Amino acid sequence: MNIAIVGRMTEDDDPWFGVRGDYIKYFSKLGAVSVVAPTNPVDWKPGHYGVVVLPGGADLSPTIYGAVPNISTSRSDPFLEYFDLVLLKETMKKTLVVGICRGFQSLAVTCGLGEYFEQDLPTHPHSAGWTSAGHLIDVFDVSEKWRKTVVSLHHQGIVIKPETISSVFASHGLRLLATAEYNQTEVVVEAFEGVNFLGVQWHPETVGDPTVLRWIDKKLRRSWIRE
Repeated sequence: MNIAIVGRMTEDDDPWFGVRGDYIKYFSKLGAVSVVAPTNPVDWKPGHYGVVVLPGGADLSPTIYGAVPNISTSRSDPFLEYFDLVLLKETMKKTLVVGICRGFQSLAVTCGLGEYFEQDLPTHPHSAGWTSAGHLIDVFDVSEKWRKTVVSLHHQGIVIKPETISSVFASHGLRLLATAEYNQTEVVVEAFEGVNFLGVQWHPETVGDPTVLRWIDKKLRRSWIRE
């Protein structure tokens, strides 16, 4: 199976385009990985890939979800933003899209959850590095609920009140997979899925998280059955 990871531009003093090696190592467990640059819609062939991965990266531009920018939002990535605005919806129709961190946020906004997007989560725990523990999440896997520790490096996210979260997701045709505690009245959405996409707010690629690979494999098997 061919897997495409959409490349990003770093914010370093010496910027480069691509993805970190742990993305390639992680998704290579599913098939042959290519790093792709966004192109014009005529040349983009999402059906060539079994999975298209949207990686983590710079902050999501508030203009995408109709919010006024605030000082906590840093500069955005033009490559990923082009993909969000021009190619993402069509890609979601043709193949499985997996969003990691920023990619999760792109999927959430595209699926209609922009009104719940927070540009900064000041009290949300973060990992000290790419492989260190960040915080606990509650995972809702079919009829089973369990907890796990994840690597978390984001400061933006989807925040919803627990008493309304089921109705919000149902109204958008989405299934909630995981949340994390945020404050006394709200939770941070950590994972969700739709028919042809999966969004994960944490970084599974840094520690080889088997949960996300299992979710992807399950979605691929379902797509084969539908076909």
